[in-house]
Amino acid sequence: QRRASKQAGRSLRAELKYTSPSEIDKRIVELEKKQLTTSMSLKDEKNLLKEIDQLKQSRKLVSHLTANNDSISSERKNSQSISEQLTAKNAELDVLKKKIEEQKEILDALNEANSERRAVLPTLFRDKDALRKEKLAKVDAIKSLRAEFRALENEFRHIQSYRCA
Repeated sequence: QRRASKQAGRSLRAELKYTSPSEIDKRIVELEKKQLTTSMSLKDEKNLLKEIDQLKQSRKLVSHLTANNDSISSERKNSQSISEQLTAKNAELDVLKKKIEEQKEILDALNEANSERRAVLPTLFRDKDALRKEKLAKVDAIKSLRAEFRALENEFRHIQSYRCA
C-alpha cells in the first residue's frame, strides 16, 4: 500500500506544473486579472479560460498529492518509531541473552562438578557392598561361634548336672 501511494504521488507530481495550492491560486488570480484587464481575441480568451479550468482541476490533484505526502510522512514517522522500539527491544534482548549465557555457564560448571562427584558414586557403592558382605560374613561367624559356645555350654551344664546328682 505504501509503494502504491508513493507511485501515485510520483505520477501526480510528474503531471503537475505547480506543487502547492497557493502557487495555483496565484496563477489563477494572474490569469483572471489578465482576462479582466487585457483585451484579447476570443480564441485567446477561450484558451485562458481553459487554462484556468485546468488549474482549478490541478488544485484538487495538488491537494490530493499533499494528502498523500502527509500520509507517507506519517507512515515514515510510524516506521521510524517502530524501528526505534525494535532497536530498544533488541538491546533488552541482548542484555537478557547475556544474563542467560552467564547463568548457563554457572549451571554448566555446577553440572561438571556434580558429574565428577557422580563418577565416584559407583565405586563407593561397590565398596559399600563389599563391606556389607564382609560384615555379614563376620556376623555369621559370630552366630556360629555363639551356637557352638551354647552347645558346649549346654554340654558342660549337662555334665555338671550329672556330677552333682
